[in-house]
Amino acid sequence: MVQIGEGGGITQKGQQFHTYRGYHLLRQEGQAVLTPSQEDYLEMIYRQCQAETYVRSKGLAEQLSVAAPSVTRTVKKLAALGFIKYSPYGLITLTEAGRTAGEFLLDRHNTVDAFLRLLGVEESRFVETELIEHHVSAYTLVLIKQWVEFLRQHPDILAMFYEKCRQFS
Repeated sequence: MVQIGEGGGITQKGQQFHTYRGYHLLRQEGQAVLTPSQEDYLEMIYRQCQAETYVRSKGLAEQLSVAAPSVTRTVKKLAALGFIKYSPYGLITLTEAGRTAGEFLLDRHNTVDAFLRLLGVEESRFVETELIEHHVSAYTLVLIKQWVEFLRQHPDILAMFYEKCRQFS
């Protein structure tokens, strides 16, 4: 049964529905949420800082295929949020908060990539990983990670899945 809930939202059996933007705003309540672009920057900075302790703006621009002014604008925001230390024309380094967030972002990326790989997505996997990773909840991410690990430990079940996929194609 569909009805109008408190605040004018449509509900169905206790579930209140929102627009995409509405869900996004609900997720942001009470927390500093990075934009998908800022997440990509922070993830790349974290990747680069695993090899060296710093990143240069020019290198970051090349890695992300963006213009230098975009890097400057975004790293200033990340610095203001406390994720990195940055000085104009200088080095970019991660703060402890930046390392923690970067580690999470890279793990999230790798988890979604592994999930899509197990599904057999090859041609568009990188693009789909980038699109999905920014919109998956922490809870769903944990479940995806557990599912990936389960399938890795049970290759017979994965083989059955692939066989079913072949039957449907």
